[in-house]
Amino acid sequence: MAAGAPEYIDYVVHNNAEHQKLMREGLAWLDQQAGGKRFVELSGEQQIEILTPLSDAADRGQVTSLPERFFRMIKSMTADGYYTSQIGLVQELGYKGNTALASFPGCNHPEHAGVE
Repeated sequence: MAAGAPEYIDYVVHNNAEHQKLMREGLAWLDQQAGGKRFVELSGEQQIEILTPLSDAADRGQVTSLPERFFRMIKSMTADGYYTSQIGLVQELGYKGNTALASFPGCNHPEHAGVE
């Protein structure tokens, strides 16, 4: 939350009609899976049970159904929002900003030796 990923997702979805449609349909699908409740009212364990197959499909690159496309969109936006934030980019990844390098050291991996 501190990285601002939810706000980033809101901004991106607000400015893209295709994302808005997929978001509405995906959220409706999640509520349908909740068995008469809203998805957000389910326990963490119940939510994980619903989301795990979607995560597995996304990890395998199999994103064909609406729920899978919705999950992949949210997962991608969450990562984008986090790793473009101060917390993700600077604090976690250690990005120093646009700094000039005095030289560009070559690759020192043995499998790349002699490859220019």
